[in-house]
Amino acid sequence: MIATPERELCIRTRFSVAKALFLDVFAKDLRGVGIWASATVSDRSLVFRASLRKPPPDKLITSLRVIRKNRLRTNWTLIDRLQRNGVACQFARGATLNLDSISPAIEVCTTKEQRDLFDFCRVMQAVPAQRLLYRRMAFLVRDVGQPNRPLIGVLGLSSMVYSLACRDAFLHWNEDGRTSVKEWGINRCMQLSVCMPIPPYNYLRAGKLLAALALGSDVAAEFATRYSRSSTPEHLLGILTSSANGLHSPIFTRIMVRPGGLFRRIGATLGYTALPYGKPTVDAARALVRKKDGVCYENRAIRTLKRALNICGVPREFFVTLGIPKGVYWGAPDNGATEALRTRDVDYAPTYPSRETIVQFWQKHVQKAVARPDVLAAVRRFEPANCRATQSRGLWDAV
Repeated sequence: MIATPERELCIRTRFSVAKALFLDVFAKDLRGVGIWASATVSDRSLVFRASLRKPPPDKLITSLRVIRKNRLRTNWTLIDRLQRNGVACQFARGATLNLDSISPAIEVCTTKEQRDLFDFCRVMQAVPAQRLLYRRMAFLVRDVGQPNRPLIGVLGLSSMVYSLACRDAFLHWNEDGRTSVKEWGINRCMQLSVCMPIPPYNYLRAGKLLAALALGSDVAAEFATRYSRSSTPEHLLGILTSSANGLHSPIFTRIMVRPGGLFRRIGATLGYTALPYGKPTVDAARALVRKKDGVCYENRAIRTLKRALNICGVPREFFVTLGIPKGVYWGAPDNGATEALRTRDVDYAPTYPSRETIVQFWQKHVQKAVARPDVLAAVRRFEPANCRATQSRGLWDAV
């Protein structure tokens, strides 16, 4: 390591083509989020220099727009195909939406057409969402009370992360001798990775509807069908999720389907994220790790980046914690489910809220929303035919 001024890093490592390719694109991504960085060749060595001053939050938020544009370009083949095939007919026209006939129904994505529509909506999120990994369930939520059954939103659940300090403390999984309880519990929980209401239903607080449905009887039944390993059904005992833009998320607060609400905030993330690093950087990291170790985990971007930085001798923690800390929310169908995860109660069977109960709760929010003239006007203005995604702009950016 070469001595440098405080808050700056300078690392010299033995040259290899794989290292050079990785550090070059890695430095380029850092510059994209406002961190000065460079990778140069000197005397058969690679020299990596970078500032260790984190950019302000507004710079990180701006960088998300760049990341989202890259995500749109990467998925442009799918986006363009669905738009050419008339995907606009999947969305409701605000002018003709019958507010008295809204009737949500949940639809499991089993066909290619359903999965394509789910992915199309996912990549339109203002805050980019990763692909669902490992165990995964994708759902379309439709309004069957309207003639064309338009989309209200999409839900995506995937495997829960293994390490998260605030969750482990909340469930007592961080105590000595609790590893087996944690491993048992993780297999009975899911991560709510995508919870996306779609216009004009987003004006009607449909985010709360989607979050509640994630803990409802329909999703629990699908979980049991997919992941039960014997004649005894496997129960979904909890869901973990996080806010998109900071510590607080109005979507997950005060979902009073049961006393105390379905979700509660239990802590915050430390800012771990791979979002600042584009596909070329992650691909270069994988190539470097494969060359050094002979194997690489394909779907673990942060783990791969950490290992690539280790190989280059670059202290990794600063560079993988560039994200904005986000509120972590815990959701359970009832209080007993949380306690079952703490005690490894294998016989506990939760009581899940029904879709009818969830919809009745949400309808109260719909009535409050449409009582405001500005909200009702926004609903009526929405016209899917006027919305079209480009390689630099999402579908709803003009709404």
